[in-house]
Amino acid sequence: MPKKKILILGSTGMLGHVLYSVLQKESNIELYDIAYRTKLTNKTIICDVLDIEVLEKEIVEISPDVIINCVGILLKNSKINPANTIFINSYLPNKLKDIADKINARVIQISTDCVFNGKKGLYSEKDLPNAKDLYGRSKMLGELINERDLTIRTSIIGPELKKEGQGLFNWYLNQNLKIYGYSNVFWGGVTTITLSKSILYCIGNPRITGLKHLTNGIKISKYDLLCLFLKFFPKKNLIIEKIEVENSDKSLWSENLNEIIKVPSYIEMIEEMKTFINT
Repeated sequence: MPKKKILILGSTGMLGHVLYSVLQKESNIELYDIAYRTKLTNKTIICDVLDIEVLEKEIVEISPDVIINCVGILLKNSKINPANTIFINSYLPNKLKDIADKINARVIQISTDCVFNGKKGLYSEKDLPNAKDLYGRSKMLGELINERDLTIRTSIIGPELKKEGQGLFNWYLNQNLKIYGYSNVFWGGVTTITLSKSILYCIGNPRITGLKHLTNGIKISKYDLLCLFLKFFPKKNLIIEKIEVENSDKSLWSENLNEIIKVPSYIEMIEEMKTFINT
């Protein structure tokens, strides 16, 4: 049986490098990756996704069965460069679909809980996106909802290759004295390891298409999440103080993916993340 060709876009990012680590262990996968400036391995293809013509040429030459888009402009940078945000978060996924259609490939797109405004919580796939900011709206416009491709909505935590990474876990690791944890800001995402394993499952099950939320369906406050970080990644002098800010609940619920993919508890996911980092 021929191996499946899988292409990861953004292989040095927070999700991309973990996904590569998970997929490279699979004997039935022929893995390719594209990164912006720094190679993940000696086989990494360096390409600026803003140069669509070059990107399309690289993709067509590889002719993958599945393209996994781990490229995205995050919230902080979306305020700095709106034009790039719209191009990368909105236009690029739709262009990838056009390229994929030409080579009979499938796209797996990663979206975010930030397509919602956080007023309600436990949002399902049936809830209409209602974000007001550019980041949330740009990610919503990049969602591929059809009978062939797959968009996974979630929120992620995990290790990063860049010291200046913008994720919550990387921020926590760089704190040393006192930090504040929000008791009324709720989260319902997954670790990058859990997301990577879920993507692997979806690669092998092409009937999983359209829009899916990846979550265990249980929300956790940012304060409690930071306390779990402290439990598994202890810092001697660090104190976490519980405070309240404006209420926000972008937690997710899945109408049917929960029945197919069992997402572990937060304790289990973070414990697994610790094992991943230490090996």
